[in-house]
Amino acid sequence: MEDTTSMTMGKRILYHRKRLGLTQDQLADRVGVTAQAVSKWEHDLSCPDVATLPRLAEIFGITTDELLGAQPPADRQREAGPSGNWSFTWRWDRGGLAFALFLILTGGVYVAVTVLNLEVSFWSVLWPMAILFLGFSGCLTRLSVFGVGTMAAGLYFLLVNLGLIPSLITWPIIVGLLLVLCGLSILLEGRKPRVRQEKTRKPKEDGKPLREYAVNDGNIHAAVAFCSHRVLVDTPRLEGGSVDVAFGSLVLDLSGCQQVADGCRIHVDAAFSSLVLQLPKRFRVVTNLDQTGASVEVTGQPEAVCQGAIQLYGDCAFGTLKIQYR
Repeated sequence: MEDTTSMTMGKRILYHRKRLGLTQDQLADRVGVTAQAVSKWEHDLSCPDVATLPRLAEIFGITTDELLGAQPPADRQREAGPSGNWSFTWRWDRGGLAFALFLILTGGVYVAVTVLNLEVSFWSVLWPMAILFLGFSGCLTRLSVFGVGTMAAGLYFLLVNLGLIPSLITWPIIVGLLLVLCGLSILLEGRKPRVRQEKTRKPKEDGKPLREYAVNDGNIHAAVAFCSHRVLVDTPRLEGGSVDVAFGSLVLDLSGCQQVADGCRIHVDAAFSSLVLQLPKRFRVVTNLDQTGASVEVTGQPEAVCQGAIQLYGDCAFGTLKIQYR
């Protein structure tokens, strides 16, 4: 019998009527309605009354649920085979399959150990099998170096505990191999750890050149990305500010500053870039930066008695900071 659950009500009535070789008039006589009513049902222009459904199902030799398109729970788990005998259809998810195989094989190995009178505890069988199927379960979703390595480790420990192979690997070696497998898995899958999750600000849209400079009440703001820029700071009194440089170079000329305020602080956020500070010798620069793969070069020196100091703080990663006294 064809599966009619995806059909409309009218198409199910049409299918079963033709299956029994009945005309619309003959079906109408058995149900107690007119042939026009049956025609409207089959063309989905109307539906049978609730009181008519059991009679239609009885004539067709099916249940009311089947007539309405809903299989009963018992029939959802089985389908009729070609010979008419019932056969069961099982649906497994990957986690259930791995867990079922884990139970079967673990029990089977332990029964074999018991029958062969091997002096092996249940725990010695259980934990290697758990490691083996941990890797197996991960490989069901996506094959990885770490998953395969975990399976191999579980199999190795199982064979060692069963006395089938000698123990050749110590725990320090195991820990080292696990680290190697993790690294290989990251490399092969194109993943990498993210060292810096965020910066104080984002001065650019990725990959697009950016040049920004502004002075507001003695506070400077300069941002450069994927390009080179030179700025002459012209302000009577330097109060502080921020400088962001990413994948580019910036020359900040402070010769236009007449004075430097007490406690003047400039926040620097530089990555893979070159930042050059040019300033008169009457001023002094104090660096308090977090440096990662960066270098600081100083040319010249300030006067013995300075008129003001500029403190640089923030981050400088994989670049160069040059301080030039003129």
